[in-house]
Amino acid sequence: MPLQVQPATTADAPRMAEIEHDAYASNVFTPYLFPGPMPDGSATGRAAELAEQMRNDATTRWIKVVDTDLLGGGEGGGDDDDVETRGKAIVAMAKYHIYKEAADSPAARRFGPGCNVEACEALFGGLARMRGRNMAGKACVYLHLLQTDPDHQRRGAAGLLIQHMLQDARELGLPVWLESSAEAHSVYRKHGFVDVETHTVDFAPWGLDRVHEVWAMVWREP
Repeated sequence: MPLQVQPATTADAPRMAEIEHDAYASNVFTPYLFPGPMPDGSATGRAAELAEQMRNDATTRWIKVVDTDLLGGGEGGGDDDDVETRGKAIVAMAKYHIYKEAADSPAARRFGPGCNVEACEALFGGLARMRGRNMAGKACVYLHLLQTDPDHQRRGAAGLLIQHMLQDARELGLPVWLESSAEAHSVYRKHGFVDVETHTVDFAPWGLDRVHEVWAMVWREP
C-alpha cells in the first residue's frame, strides 16, 4: 500500500500550509471569511506559524500521510536533496493535542488584514466558545487540524490519520474531541464519533444565502 502515516517535522510546514490553503480554496464560505487582499507573504507566514507550534507546544502531535509512490524510490524515499519531491509526496496532514490532565480554555483569536473580522468572530469565536464548554478542564485528545490535498481525496488518507490518533487515545484511555465540517461529518461518524453540539452561522449579513454548520463531536473507547 503506497500510503503511510509518518511523524511530521518542521521541514514539512510549507507543504502543510499549502495543503491547508488548497483544502479550503474551493469552500463557498472562504471568500466571505477572507475577502482579501491578503498581506504579502501570508503563505510563508502560515508555514512559519505551523513550524513554531511544532517546536513550542509540547501537547501537539503532528502526523502526515506520504504517498511512497511519489517519492520515486519506494518506501525508503528518493533523493534526500529533492525537497520539492519529498514535499509533494505528503498528501494529508493532521495536528492533535494530547491533554493528559486538563485542556486549556481556548485563547482569544485576532483576525488581521484580509479577514472579514465580523464573520470570522461569529464563526471561529463561536467555535472557540463551544470548545470551551465541551473540553476545558478535561483530560482528552483534541483534533485541531486534518486536511487532505484535494488531488488525493477519497484514497483513505484521512482515515489513516484518524486511526493513528485514535490508537494514541486508546493507549492513554482518553476521549477525543473535534469540530467537524459538513464535508467531513460522515467520515468522523464512520470512525465512531457522535454529535454533541452544533454551531451555526447565517452568512446572509455578508451577502451569502447559506448557513455554515459545524458539529462538536466526541469519541470514546467502546
